Amino acid sequence: WEKEKTDKDFSSTLIIGRILRLAHYIRKEEDEVLSPYQIDMGQFDVLAALKRVGGDYSLSPKQIKEMVIVSSGALTNRIAQLEKAGLVVRNLDKNDRRSIQVQLTKEGLIRIDESLNVILDLEKKIVDFLSESEQLQTQHILKKLLCSFNDYS
Repeated sequence: WEKEKTDKDFSSTLIIGRILRLAHYIRKEEDEVLSPYQIDMGQFDVLAALKRVGGDYSLSPKQIKEMVIVSSGALTNRIAQLEKAGLVVRNLDKNDRRSIQVQLTKEGLIRIDESLNVILDLEKKIVDFLSESEQLQTQHILKKLLCSFNDYS
């Protein structure tokens, strides 16, 4: 770009491009370590959202969508695949019979517990390349960037 468009500042591209490339490589590694569990990272995200809520491990599709940041169509597809695999069930909402709740099955709970370990090991392997100080700094910087989207994760 510097050779073609010298009047433009492409410094942001060095950051955003690297974040996107890193996300690509991480997602590829995640899907690879999850393959023995017969789920991909998108399905893992749904199972993890249900696990994190605790209690009866049940959420509405809208609540899941907000947690995993995915389109309605993609979420519907993921839920259908997980239901077909026996990892979740769809139940009528006890408080609103027009709505459904997605709930982990016993097998879904086992699958998320087992697969969570391999994801945590992979993430640790990736970030262990950074010193503890660099990890804290990276956490802070990424949180600051997310805040620009009103995402305070």
